[in-house]
Amino acid sequence: MITRVVPAAAILALGAGLLLAVPAAAASPTSGAFTLQTTYGPALPPRGEANPETPNSCPPDPTYSTYNAVGLFLGDAARKVTGRGPETLSVTVTSSDAVGTSVSTTVGASVSGIIASARVDISAGISQTVTAGTTYGATYQVPSGHLGWLEWGNWGYHYSWSYGHYSGCTWVTESGTARSPQLSGKGFDHGYS
Repeated sequence: MITRVVPAAAILALGAGLLLAVPAAAASPTSGAFTLQTTYGPALPPRGEANPETPNSCPPDPTYSTYNAVGLFLGDAARKVTGRGPETLSVTVTSSDAVGTSVSTTVGASVSGIIASARVDISAGISQTVTAGTTYGATYQVPSGHLGWLEWGNWGYHYSWSYGHYSGCTWVTESGTARSPQLSGKGFDHGYS
């Protein structure tokens, strides 16, 4: 095998790759012909075959989407009272009482990922949990002859979500519903039937 000196410009053009001089198959050993090969990172599969480590057609990041949002009151069942009128109902909350996000299912999705998507798609004020922050209360006089209720909670949203990701190189979509409080929506709701 005859070794040739490769010009510096040719080496620079190869970047950080590994430079190898390999005799050309058709050349005679005395002709001095050779081919250059470069290797960058792990060996790639033959052209036309999928790379099992990082398939070219599979994006690296999962995607979340939230949609069909409807505003509603998210009550704290521990801070709800009912009574028949003309009774006056009373509810007191402490600073640590909280209303949190509830999610129908999260097989592979994370609650934090769903919340992050909802903050972009629905409202920047959506929170995973909202606490009362202080002790306070409210009263409600139920109209005579009716069954009434008074409840502390938080206004927020009921919405649908989907989570898409690759399993191998197969796109998988999971979906469900969630209810999340709005940061500025805590208070009381009441009514009667």
